[in-house]
Amino acid sequence: MYILENKEYFEEEFGIDIPLVVPKEALEEAYLSDIDITVKEGVYNFVNEVQQIVFDENKVTSYGYVIVDIEVK
Repeated sequence: MYILENKEYFEEEFGIDIPLVVPKEALEEAYLSDIDITVKEGVYNFVNEVQQIVFDENKVTSYGYVIVDIEVK
């Protein structure tokens, strides 16, 4: 999960208390409309790293990221 806004409140640990279902609209924008993705609950490490990522042929600034455990259906 890339963080696309510069927020000061992110800490080293990023907690998800209940499974988080990725909205269908977001999946459609990423051309993944035929699957369901759920981010599993748990404590994840936030990586505070500003970088440029490419999404849909556009460069976007990411202000950090979290590698999460997902379930794909």
